[in-house]
Formats: sequence, C-alpha cells, structure tokens
Amino acid sequence: MIVNIHILILLLIQLFFAYLLIRENTFYFVFWKANLYFSTFLTLIALLTNIIFSFHSFNLHVSNFLYPLLDFFHFLVFLIFFVLFVGKYIPKVSIKFFNSTINFLLFFSLIYSFTSLYFLSEGQQISLEKFFFPFGRLIRSIWYVGPLFGAFYWSKLTKNQKRTLIISIFFIFLLSIVGGRRSLLIFTSYFLIFWCFRMTFLKKIIFTVFLISLYIPLESYHTALKHFAHTGNNLNLAEVKKHITKLDSEEHKQFLNLAVKRILHKYRLIEPVHKELENREGVGLKPYKTALISVVPSRFLDDKPWPGSIDGSRYSSFPHLVNKIAFNHTTNMSGYPISLEFFWHGSYIIALINVILSIFLMIAFYRIAILLGDRLVILPLLTVFPGDYNYFVTGIIQLAQMFSYAYLPGFFILFLMLFKKNLLKIRFNKAPS
Repeated sequence: MIVNIHILILLLIQLFFAYLLIRENTFYFVFWKANLYFSTFLTLIALLTNIIFSFHSFNLHVSNFLYPLLDFFHFLVFLIFFVLFVGKYIPKVSIKFFNSTINFLLFFSLIYSFTSLYFLSEGQQISLEKFFFPFGRLIRSIWYVGPLFGAFYWSKLTKNQKRTLIISIFFIFLLSIVGGRRSLLIFTSYFLIFWCFRMTFLKKIIFTVFLISLYIPLESYHTALKHFAHTGNNLNLAEVKKHITKLDSEEHKQFLNLAVKRILHKYRLIEPVHKELENREGVGLKPYKTALISVVPSRFLDDKPWPGSIDGSRYSSFPHLVNKIAFNHTTNMSGYPISLEFFWHGSYIIALINVILSIFLMIAFYRIAILLGDRLVILPLLTVFPGDYNYFVTGIIQLAQMFSYAYLPGFFILFLMLFKKNLLKIRFNKAPS
C-alpha cells in the first residue's frame, strides 16, 4: 500500500505543475495537457483500485520508490525548460491558413480510414506505414490528430468541414473497435467529452460513466474483433462468436483486474528489471549507435539494426528487454520509467547528457517546424500516438526514431510548401503591372 500511495502523491504533484505551467497557447500544449490528464487520472484510479482490491502487491524495495521519484523530476525539468523556451509562442494565422490546414488534415485522415477499411474488408494484413512510405507514420498520425484538432475548434469550422469531421471521427471509432487499441478508443472519447463538448462537468462525468458501463459487457467482442484484424483473417461471425465464448469462459479475464494491471504495467516491472540490471554491466553508448542509424530509411540500408538495440535485433532493445525480464514476454514491447533506461546504460554522465540533449532537440524541432511555416505547430504532434507510446517527454533513442519517421518527412513537406510559396511570390512580383 505504501508504494501505491507514494506513486499516487507524485502523480498529484505532477498534475499540479502541469496545471500551473502548461498554457494552452497552441493545440500542441492543449493535446499535451489532455494526454497528461488522461494518463494520470487512469493511473490514479488504478492505484486507488489496487489499494482496495490488492490486484498487485508492491514490495517495499527501494527501486519501487526511487524510479517513480526520478521520473517525476525528469518530467518537471523537461516541462520547465520546454515551456520556458517555446511556451509563450502564440500562433497568428489567417482564416484562409486555418481552413487550409483543417482541410488538409481531414482529407488525409479520410484517406487513411478508407485505405484501412479496404484492406480489412479484403482480409489483408498490410502495414499502412510501409504502404504510404515514407509518409506512412505521418498519415497514420494525421488520421487521429486531424479530427481531434478540428473537434477542438468546432465553432470555427464551416458546415462542410463539420460534416467531414463527423465522418472522420466515426471512422476513428470504427477502426479502433475493429482493429485498434482500447486506449486509443478511450482517449478519443475522453478528449471529445472533456475538451470539445459544450456541457457541464457533471454531465460529462455522467456521460463518461454511461459509456464505460456500456463498454465493459462488450469488451470481449472488442478483443475478438481485434484478434481477427491482427491475424489478417476474414471476419467470420461463427468464428468470432466462438472466440468470444472462449474469452468469456477464461476465469483470468476479469476486466477490472486486467485493466488495473495493464495501467500499472510500467510500475510493476520496476523491481524485477532493476534487480536484473544490477547483475549486468551497463550497455553504454551501444543503443545510441543503432538509434542514430535508424534515421536512414530501411529501403536504403540492408540489415538495418533495430533502433536502440544492442546487437541489431529488436529483442535486445530496452522496451523488449524489460518485458522479457519482468513478465517473460519476448514478443511485445513495453512502456517503462525512462530513469530505468538510464540505469541500463550504466553511466550518470550518459543519463545527464541524454536529459539535456533531448530537451534541446525537442525545443529545436518545435521551433524549426514554426520557421518552416507550421504556424499551428501540427508536425510535433504527429510524433505521438495516444493509446500507444506518448513521447511528449522522451529520450534520445526515441527522438532518433521520431526524427526518421515523422520530423524528417515532415520537414521535407514543409520545406517544399515554403519553397512553392516563395516561388509564387517572386513570380507575382516580377509580373508586369
């Protein structure tokens, strides 16, 4: 219980600083605050539930106190410097620029939705990130960022934009149910209710409770549909019902138990991973070398190593390693406290450089996007994925990956648009009067 209370207090203090420091000058900060509130409140509820029902018992090991505390200080330092250098920027755009941005985002959101539905209906398991290479991850992120951006500015939209927005959000829910992640489905609902809907707070709470009570009985259906989408098999109602029956019959599939353990996943792995790493030598700079190589697209590099890995394989990267050590899962990646990764490197100097350099790079990427014409600061948002791994506060290894799949193609697009704009301006100025 003591560890639960320790983490709970740190999260409450983190919420206070987020409320105090994060101003909603741009949609980037709106989205950051919304995402932070979402993940923190989920964790708080999970911790309180765990205190009551004891789904997971934390030992009184020093690591269970140390790493949440270090992560809190890392978050606070990152937030203070980031807000200090870019938090005062207020975008000033024309109505034409705003409408062009909305239309661009909604168009590519629908493109992604229609393409996903086509491949699902054909029973083909195809990575759309590879299909749309080298802009696949950008388009995937636009798929949900675009509609949520539009929903937040609902009152500024035209009638046609509002219709397109409703269709886009419908497809987000549809694809999240059939083949997406529960957390993305929940986050989208939460953002629309608490950040977009114009209703009293009490009505928002009542509506949220109603949606949760509606979803819990349908959870096994969602899991079954997700299973068939990921296996690439054609949807067969008889097979779906059979899979649902199997899920409902498994005693360990208790929704509350699983939900609490899943939300507290990154805290549950701290102690076993720390104990294992104590008996190993630090890996030093090896993961950074493979992370830097990840900037080169795989199509141009044979035998490209997995970003952040030791020997080039994905299973030697830290997200896979922690899952293997703590839960003996070798196939899945896992979230984890970033301070635990610093311990893996085995050097205080490397940890300090990581923190300083990652803050500098995030600020630089943010400002470069603005300089290249992204005055609404949309591109930096396309590096995160609610319901997946949210890299608002991150390290060098993740930043290298973000640069290769989002910032580099994004900067390229912004540069071309800026070049085209300046070229047209020069031609217009040279035209005879």
